[in-house]
Amino acid sequence: MRGLIRALGVVLSIVIGGVTLVLAAAPANACPTGATGVSAHGGATVCVAVVSKKQTTTKQTTHTSTTHREVQPTGGNAAVATPPATVVGIGATVCPGVYTAGLCPTRPAPPAGPVPVVSSKVLATRALGQLQLMAPAVHLAPAPPLKTYTGLETWLWMPQGQWAPRRLSVTAGPTAVTVTATPTRTYWDMGDGERTCYGPGRAWVRSYSEYEKTDCSYTYEHVSSYEPGGKFPVEATIVYQVDWTCRGTCTQRGGTLGEVDGLTGRSAIRVSERQSVVTG
Repeated sequence: MRGLIRALGVVLSIVIGGVTLVLAAAPANACPTGATGVSAHGGATVCVAVVSKKQTTTKQTTHTSTTHREVQPTGGNAAVATPPATVVGIGATVCPGVYTAGLCPTRPAPPAGPVPVVSSKVLATRALGQLQLMAPAVHLAPAPPLKTYTGLETWLWMPQGQWAPRRLSVTAGPTAVTVTATPTRTYWDMGDGERTCYGPGRAWVRSYSEYEKTDCSYTYEHVSSYEPGGKFPVEATIVYQVDWTCRGTCTQRGGTLGEVDGLTGRSAIRVSERQSVVTG
């Protein structure tokens, strides 16, 4: 009991029918072990400790405790606090408000603070990480499984719709950022050399004559006989220029994230030498 009084900092002790109620102010809306309820009156928090009396018979000692109390708050109506039934010795219940009918009230949520502003560039980088860049569908002419030949111009292209800007917008609180990835060039790895094209290339059509021209092609100098599978691997990667703009509450209104490689499209082609035919 003395330890409980020291822990609570007793301000009032009441004896009712041999049962002692110890009332004390509690710091920070919390009661130490030994308090059966907390009542907030006039903005103050009160801990109530119920100390049982002893009833002694010849061979048996029992403990009983109070099951009801009334506290009259200053300038208001009485607030009735009912501890849990059958309190043996000293129990402990913590409530953030008036303990009524065996229930604790819900603690109100703290007021929302200001929404932090995310760096616009950080948000743009996050958007770029979510943006799906293209893996181009690789087309060649002659088209596999047909072979091409050394010294022959092999056409390279991708579908026109894959050579297009890609956009994505993300929002964080009052800040909205849009990233735009614009194709600038395509890097072609042809297996025995490289080629850079500044567009999707021109699709070859079967009806074209040998005099048709394209702005994206490659001419092999070596046969593929010694390559795995007897073919040269072909890879195409679109290079994008990535820029961003910001709307709403922004730390910057726009900027650039530089050039970024898209995903890689793949194919393979067999390369042979043309055989000369001598007549005469």
